[in-house]
Amino acid sequence: MANIQEYIQGARPKTLSAAIVPVALGSTLGFWHLEKQLNQNSFSIAVMIACLIVSLALQIGVNYANDYSDGIKGVDENRLGPMRLVGSGKAKPRSVLLAMIISFTIASISGIYVASQSSWWLIAIGAMCIVLAWFYTGSKHPYGYYGFGEIAAFICFGLVATVGTFFALTNEISKESIFAGVLTGVFSIAILLANNIRDIENDSKSNKKTLAVRLGVNNAKLAFKMMFFFVAISLVLLSLSISLVWLALALLVLALPVINKMTRANEANQYIEILVATSKLNLVFGITTSVLVLLSAL
Repeated sequence: MANIQEYIQGARPKTLSAAIVPVALGSTLGFWHLEKQLNQNSFSIAVMIACLIVSLALQIGVNYANDYSDGIKGVDENRLGPMRLVGSGKAKPRSVLLAMIISFTIASISGIYVASQSSWWLIAIGAMCIVLAWFYTGSKHPYGYYGFGEIAAFICFGLVATVGTFFALTNEISKESIFAGVLTGVFSIAILLANNIRDIENDSKSNKKTLAVRLGVNNAKLAFKMMFFFVAISLVLLSLSISLVWLALALLVLALPVINKMTRANEANQYIEILVATSKLNLVFGITTSVLVLLSAL
């Protein structure tokens, strides 16, 4: 039976920047927006924290859902990378399914609170994200097996998480929140691509046709590199409204070693390093941009 530490590893903590950054950006943009309207006193720390809980619980839930679904299908038997609870035999499928349900329940309860403070329509959006999380690798025809996982990651952990946090705090949607959603979304795609490029060989044998499998190694690597072009574009667009954000463009130099590693990578351990580095880059870009937005509001 898996212990608590193994369940923590099963939640894949090294990828959780994809859940933290959207809320950080959406929150600081919300504060900036309210400050522009001379209404910063209406900023709700409680709603911000609830949004963070929703995002983290959803991310952890989808990781457990992926672990459970791939595990019972035998896809994870020879998989490299983070430990799979079901695939490794460390935990029974029912236990991982329960962990997933608990995660989604926490996300739902927090989401209901957020909706009660802004708009009940957010419940429908949250429910959609939970459905997408399950059907990523769950059911007989999971969309993740057909190359649509990156689109779902962009929507849920990019636009929805960032714009949704902004909306929950301001009851508005702005172009700045959308640009920030693109920034976080493309990083989510990059993280997933790094993960799936590593697994191309194993996924091909399991008939799991991820985007990386469909593109092939070279084109998938090119797609990964292109994500940093979109990071730059989103920062430029955001800086047109918030001038200090221009400074975040300097961080692109930190992406060069990761891009170079991706060009040269041909072993699983190298792709694991790239995945971790991309997740860290997401955190660095996201937190730095959030601080610059916050400074612009003060």
